[in-house]
Amino acid sequence: MTRAAIIVRSNWPALLVTAAFTALMLAFAGQYGLHRDEMYFIVAGRHPDFGYVDQPPFTPIVNALSVAVFGVSAFGDRILPTVVYAVVVLLGVRLAGEFGGGRLAQTIAAITVAGSGWIAVAHLNSTEVYDILGWTVFLLVVVRILRGGDQRLWLLAGLAAGIALENKNLIVFLAAGLGAGIAISRRWELLRSRWIWAGAGLALLIWLPNLIWQAENGWPQLEMARVIAARSGDENRSQLILIQVLFFGPLLFPVALAGLWWLLRSDEARDWRPIGWAYPVILVLLFITAGKSYYVGGLVPTIIAAGSVVTARWLTRGGVWMRRARGATYAIAAAASVFLVVSLSLPVVPAADFPRSTQATVNSDAVSEYGWPSFVAQVRAVTDSLSSEDRARTAILTVNYGEAGALELLSSPGLPPVYSGENSYAYWGPPADSKTITVMVTDWVGAGAYWGQWLGPCTLATTIDLGFPPDISEEQGAGVWVCRGRTAGWDDIWSRFRGIG
Repeated sequence: MTRAAIIVRSNWPALLVTAAFTALMLAFAGQYGLHRDEMYFIVAGRHPDFGYVDQPPFTPIVNALSVAVFGVSAFGDRILPTVVYAVVVLLGVRLAGEFGGGRLAQTIAAITVAGSGWIAVAHLNSTEVYDILGWTVFLLVVVRILRGGDQRLWLLAGLAAGIALENKNLIVFLAAGLGAGIAISRRWELLRSRWIWAGAGLALLIWLPNLIWQAENGWPQLEMARVIAARSGDENRSQLILIQVLFFGPLLFPVALAGLWWLLRSDEARDWRPIGWAYPVILVLLFITAGKSYYVGGLVPTIIAAGSVVTARWLTRGGVWMRRARGATYAIAAAASVFLVVSLSLPVVPAADFPRSTQATVNSDAVSEYGWPSFVAQVRAVTDSLSSEDRARTAILTVNYGEAGALELLSSPGLPPVYSGENSYAYWGPPADSKTITVMVTDWVGAGAYWGQWLGPCTLATTIDLGFPPDISEEQGAGVWVCRGRTAGWDDIWSRFRGIG
């Protein structure tokens, strides 16, 4: 057993911190309901494939399995990401030990990782949860290798990277950043090892089924990246640094800054210099490609772990009163930082008060968790108003995958079949030609007249009301239209309706 493993097992303060934060995550796991993305992933996992328009297969399959075991509920679907949350915190503790930190450093790592933006990510069963886990496992192995560990460990790193690539392709950024860091640090002996290339080959082999699917389907993930860059590229670039601060912790980011400085400048950390360089290199790549700011989140636990070593030394320097003052400073900053992260990212407002709360204006994820049963009931009321003969000829069509997922998962039996043209939902349509009546859900006020050219005359049946002010929720104020007398074939309509977003 390694020294680091022994320290983690014997470090009861770090274990208590992890347990307390895990309990906090579970307490809010089912507060509102499933997120639109989670419902989409569940439905995608029920259409198993080697890939999807917007991600590889890992997260959809995990979501589908979660609800198969625990039922279709937010709490059940989020049990696994909460476990992953705890594992990543403990991996941060382990990394602090690998960097030479003792019990205090590892406890600081537990507090700082657990109280970082990792809280916001791990609240949902999303691709980012498993992406950060994959990066952290990969980096833990690399930390061992860079300090002189067995070069055959590159095979383990390749296994971690390959599994991560079947979830999200962002670890390619880490590989590029680490490669640049190796070159900048002149660690050429690493590139001369056959094991690093064997590990890369193993990762590519695991990733290959998804690559083949992408190639056969016209590389839709590249198209998705172009859409994101075109739609929000300037916003992503402008928020790049701010999001890093929030992700590391609004008041605890100096711990991460200390860790980055230590990795880049300290003689003690010379062996790990490539990891230090990887972070700024990836930030530059994200700026160039207009990628989302949290795409580098997988490096957060590792950099915090390095900073925890520096912070522990800072806390224990000087006289008694100086140490107490510094300890109090860290404790106050940690408490305030965690309070801010929890307040901003978890659904802490009672459900009845949420739609008109301040949090509804700042937490878009919470908005996307709220009100789906009411949404489904309002659409269901429209379809129930149709005669039984008309319902048999009806298809429900939504403009976004969240609405389609909610109608599929949260409605009782008897609802007409649900379709959407967005992302992978487009692959699961179009409706059968026998469906001549369309119940269409869209927030575009001109949709009835536009789509009526092909779906037949459209009548506004109801307007969705979830209690939100205007412009807070995509569903608030959306129209539910009933269109009769389709004038075009579904294949023609589908080619116009499908899209990536």
